[in-house]
Amino acid sequence: MRWWLAFLVLTVLYLSRLDGWVLQDPDEGRYAEIPREMIESGDWLTPRLNYVNYFEKPPLLYWAIATAFTVFGQSEGVARLVPALSALACIALTYLLGTWLLSRRAAFFGSVLLGTSPLFFAFSQGLVIDMLLTALLTAVLVAFLAAHRATSKTPWVLAAALASGAAVLAKGLIGLVIPGTIALAFLAVSRDWITTKAFLSWKPIALFLAVTVPWFALVSSRNPEFLEFFFLHEHLRRFASDVGHPEGPLYYLPVLFLGALPWTLMFSGLAFSGEARSAAVRIPREAVLFLGLWAGIVLVFFSLASSKLAGYILPAFPPLALLAGAWVDEMSEARVFKKALSINAAALLSLSAVALVVSLAGVTATGAIAEAFRFEPQDVRALAAALGWCGVVVALVLLVHGALARRGRAGSDFAFVATAFAVALALTAAIEARAILKTSYVVAEVARERLAVGEQLVAYKILMQGLPYYTGERVVMVDYAGEIWHGAKHASDRQAFFWSKLHQLVDAWAARPLLLVTKTSRLEELREILVPPPVVLVQDRDRVLLGREVDVPADESASDRSS
Repeated sequence: MRWWLAFLVLTVLYLSRLDGWVLQDPDEGRYAEIPREMIESGDWLTPRLNYVNYFEKPPLLYWAIATAFTVFGQSEGVARLVPALSALACIALTYLLGTWLLSRRAAFFGSVLLGTSPLFFAFSQGLVIDMLLTALLTAVLVAFLAAHRATSKTPWVLAAALASGAAVLAKGLIGLVIPGTIALAFLAVSRDWITTKAFLSWKPIALFLAVTVPWFALVSSRNPEFLEFFFLHEHLRRFASDVGHPEGPLYYLPVLFLGALPWTLMFSGLAFSGEARSAAVRIPREAVLFLGLWAGIVLVFFSLASSKLAGYILPAFPPLALLAGAWVDEMSEARVFKKALSINAAALLSLSAVALVVSLAGVTATGAIAEAFRFEPQDVRALAAALGWCGVVVALVLLVHGALARRGRAGSDFAFVATAFAVALALTAAIEARAILKTSYVVAEVARERLAVGEQLVAYKILMQGLPYYTGERVVMVDYAGEIWHGAKHASDRQAFFWSKLHQLVDAWAARPLLLVTKTSRLEELREILVPPPVVLVQDRDRVLLGREVDVPADESASDRSS
């Protein structure tokens, strides 16, 4: 009963704040625009961004969002529904796995720890692929463990193959490589050759190929350049080279620690206690082996890759949360655990007091803070609101913590839940800070009014990925060589929508009204070469939308000024 109550609370928290926040660039704008273009074109086979082929990721996320748009209508909240539901599915799968490997109490603690980890929650609220992939990889490994334990292995082996195929359609070969490596390592250590043989039989292989091959075959037959780009550039080169997001080999250690605060701080302190270490030894060996291999292989794999992002490590969170939940279960009656809970609560209360003070300062001295830190005033107000709500909810929930922690084992459980509830509410309140992130909405809102009377939208040395989504229009790219350049090279209308020479912009600007978006830092450069001089229509942080307010004769070209 308490699991269902906790899951209901997490469901409300995870789904309650999806809407009312504009999409952020680049990821949310990109992953909402591709499904929008699928619906507009009627082509759900070839993903497109700004109307050119986009082959960096397979289509499962796009299909899911396009389906949600079709059923519920197009909005920011609907766009974010897929990662949020994926996160809830992952929490439920983690609980199920915990009941098999450990106990219901350990599964309860582990799933609550997972659901209240800040990094896990943050990625459930943003439109990115990582949470969908994490849920699918968790499903593969849950089915794998069920196959390992079952007498009749075929249904579970097929379920694992189906989930792995879906993971490949979500983010490529990693959907097979990661769970396959974990499964083979566990089977080898366990010497379970029967399950190994079941996974290598023709039925799961055929099902996996039936799920994955059709899309890859069809899209490559229509786009001959797909296979080379997707498998060589997006997989091998991105893993082995500094293409993308290069970071050092220890990058994920602080990500894991900070991403699970305040829990990691509490468990780090408990590691120094002999009583707590004795409790850890009592965790079942099979669970330690399976969950340890799972988390360890994910960590090592992504640490070896040159390109790193925080979200890549999310698949390690479910096994680590279950190990932590098993530890809590084993030491819930220990005095050191009760003390750790009290210290953790005191630390959270202290942080809530600091948050309230900073929030009050942000409200009363918005202008001075904005000027001192070079923030926009609205950003200061958004951060102040987020900190204020965090401080209030944490303080209110933890006021009862001290009394609960002293009432034996049940008291420890209630104190743990109270802490988790405080963290969950704080995470939900912190969404207010999303308002300060980069978005194309402000620029698009002004641009839509001008586009309605026939002006064309042009971007100079910049890609605002949410701009096509919010305007519903294709953006002409000038002097651009970024993320969608591969698709542009193979576009039949490349000459019309990708201008490689600056004089093309200068001539077009002189000949007809345009809307021009670029970085604010390039404003003076453009004022020197464009005739008539551009006028600032709206500015969104470091991006600016320019318009042409004064008409000039079409033959009065200013191309000579660009030389």
